[in-house]
Amino acid sequence: MMMKKKLRNSLVFVLLLVTSLSLSAVTAFAYPANGDFNLSGSSTTTSISLSWDSYPLATSYTVLIKEPGSSSYTTVTSGLPTRTLTMNLPTNDVYKFYVVAYSGATPIASSNEITLYQKSYPPTGVPALTGIAGNQSNTISWTNTWGATSHSVFLYIPGVGLTPLATNLTTTSFVHTGLTNGTTYTYVVFAYAGTKQGLASDISLTPQP
Repeated sequence: MMMKKKLRNSLVFVLLLVTSLSLSAVTAFAYPANGDFNLSGSSTTTSISLSWDSYPLATSYTVLIKEPGSSSYTTVTSGLPTRTLTMNLPTNDVYKFYVVAYSGATPIASSNEITLYQKSYPPTGVPALTGIAGNQSNTISWTNTWGATSHSVFLYIPGVGLTPLATNLTTTSFVHTGLTNGTTYTYVVFAYAGTKQGLASDISLTPQP
């Protein structure tokens, strides 16, 4: 009789333990939550990058975003096998993110929520210019300026000012042709981050035959 009572009490304890674990599992996966895989992120003038630790038994991850003015999250990408993501978003806005870990088709955990501000800053630094004077042509080259997404080349004409020769260049050189040998030409190169104008450098070259 005593043995049956002990066995019955043990079964009740096991049932309560299983019920408790099930309830814990359900509440742990409310989204977003403080998960165990450490979502972090960074932003530049052109992109936002996310990364997180691996989660036990996870086979893929889904990244969600709450955009400015939105009251709910939407999916950026799902079924992601890697633990990093880089995306291009409109600048000067605040974004919230979290990640859900999946085992097959089943969500098993969600990450912490993070907030990132993608702001467009003017490039810092000055383009370092070099030039080669050719026969009726000049070649201007420059190093990539930190934070710049493009460069624009202008011709300085005394009494007139700056005249654009090439804008939104993603290369690091420009060739100006059809020139008069023996005439000096002055070039000004600006760095840009999106529409934000940074500092400029100038160089003068005189083509020769």
